[in-house]
Amino acid sequence: MSLPVDRPLVRTRLAGVCLVVGAVLLAATGALDPSMPGDSSGDLLTYAVAEQGRWTAWSLTLAAAGLVLLPAVSALGRAVRGRGSALSVTGACLAGAGMVGMVLVGTSEADVPVLAGSQLPVPAEVVSVAERMAGGPGLGIAFLLMLPGYYLGVPVLLWGLRRARLLATWVPLVGTAGVIGSWFATEAGDVWELLFRCVVALALTATSPVLLRGAAPQPAPRSVLARNVTA
Repeated sequence: MSLPVDRPLVRTRLAGVCLVVGAVLLAATGALDPSMPGDSSGDLLTYAVAEQGRWTAWSLTLAAAGLVLLPAVSALGRAVRGRGSALSVTGACLAGAGMVGMVLVGTSEADVPVLAGSQLPVPAEVVSVAERMAGGPGLGIAFLLMLPGYYLGVPVLLWGLRRARLLATWVPLVGTAGVIGSWFATEAGDVWELLFRCVVALALTATSPVLLRGAAPQPAPRSVLARNVTA
């Protein structure tokens, strides 16, 4: 006779695996991140035509990272009871929104090579269409979810887990440094972007044991203990 499976524990450990896989995918986005010569729609489309494979790989990897990290972030938010729970849940909500935004941005950007076509220079009418699409609400909402969710939500979540005494102090320190560095590295070049994405990935991987081993149970409030003793 087989023993019953602890399904909540299995789901938590699967979320831990998702956290590790998502961290690897996040680091891969740093390696694939497009290095464009300018910020205009014409520059973007020109790069997408010249580097269609890299652009598509980057956008799909970004979407996959957000999709895989979403259940892990949700599980981390549920892992804390008592001390640090407010900070952890706030960070999980922000980071979860960031992961949704990451999926939306990645899937949207995957269409850019299709829009750009294969002709260089990119026709002016195609550039005009791309500019109108970039000004639409869909992509704007995606970035509004992704940017605060990633750059603010991830550090808040890690510090909440530290307050709950589920992480060593170096983990949120490294994660916060990586997120801040990643923000400034967008203008510093591919090597720095890859470096800081890997730093964030390291912090997320170091967080995975919280889920892989199951979060340590939080101590019950004294009032509950008192009722149990008198019962």
